[in-house]
Amino acid sequence: MAWDLLFDDDGDLTDDGAGGYVTTETAASMVRHQEHDTLGAWAGDPTAGRRKDGSGLAGKLAMEREAQSYRECYAVLEHAGVIADVQVTIDKDGDNRFVVVSTMTDLLHLDVADVAVLEEFGEVA
Repeated sequence: MAWDLLFDDDGDLTDDGAGGYVTTETAASMVRHQEHDTLGAWAGDPTAGRRKDGSGLAGKLAMEREAQSYRECYAVLEHAGVIADVQVTIDKDGDNRFVVVSTMTDLLHLDVADVAVLEEFGEVA
């Protein structure tokens, strides 16, 4: 029984082609909300979302802060028993863009999920 709406790569709800939307039994939508929402912005759940630095810092420190913000946002879902075995790395993608690569086990669907989020922050030193 599907219980959550599924987002596409652009962040829009996925059209099912029959006038409705695709639903999912996986943790995908919860993970996407944690990554893209701002921590503390929704009064209904102050743990929803991710801390966003926005400092424009460059180099290794900025990369580690960004990785830590993802680890923290996933920890909420780990604590709730939704995901496990979270690994977060950041790789350089171009001159001043980084790719956040997260791997986790989806405990709702018992599958490994790989998540890559293109983040533009700082400059490569």
